[in-house]
Amino acid sequence: MPPGSATLEKIPFTGHSIFVRPSMSDMARVNELVRGIYFRDSYLHQELKRRQPSTLLDVGANIGSSSLSLVCEFPTIKKVYGIEAEEYNYGVLKKNYEFWSCELNEVEFNGLHGVATASSEDRVSSQAPLHSSNPRLSASGTFRFGPSGPESEQTESSEINHTISLNDLVDRIPKSEHIICKIDIEGGEEHLFSKNTEWLSRISYITLEIHDRFHPDLVNSSRPLLQALLQYNFAIVPEQDVLHCYSRTLFN
Repeated sequence: MPPGSATLEKIPFTGHSIFVRPSMSDMARVNELVRGIYFRDSYLHQELKRRQPSTLLDVGANIGSSSLSLVCEFPTIKKVYGIEAEEYNYGVLKKNYEFWSCELNEVEFNGLHGVATASSEDRVSSQAPLHSSNPRLSASGTFRFGPSGPESEQTESSEINHTISLNDLVDRIPKSEHIICKIDIEGGEEHLFSKNTEWLSRISYITLEIHDRFHPDLVNSSRPLLQALLQYNFAIVPEQDVLHCYSRTLFN
């Protein structure tokens, strides 16, 4: 659905507004914001807030509701990088980031159009979205991307050239910045965490959705992710399909 169909609406129980389209996916994103699914209170969470995170990476930002939720929860965040691959979602994300930049003028919102990858040399293609096998899911929230190659589901015109290496992005963020991250990429975590995970050493907190249960093709999608979280010493607080992961270095 084109971004031009989005209208500015009040977010229930908050003092903020958001551009949304008349779709189940956008309504679901607003519901997630209101429910606060991207964090859970605990002593880990309170320690994280005490350390005052300053930069947010929102990977799979969709229309930006997760960015707003985390900026409100962590008022010390001053810079946001939102990565969104789907064209129409990115259009709405840009509208929201521009609006919130005026409303929250102490926060710099940066929208990046592309697929988050493990390496700048990776090439990806669009794949069958999850809603194609489950009609209860909405199209704009379930599109998928995977590595290009002879066995991928790509068509001749489906290769995506705009990719964003998280290693490269994190390397450009000053070492003095305290980074947190949200990831929701519909099973793409299988490829994102398969190699070049050094960027995780800079992350204090990751909140992410896993997708093993959503489709037979995704049953192994969390394996590289969980291995990387163990390698970089994250404590994990599960909440249904969402994992809240805190670097244990916070307590050293």
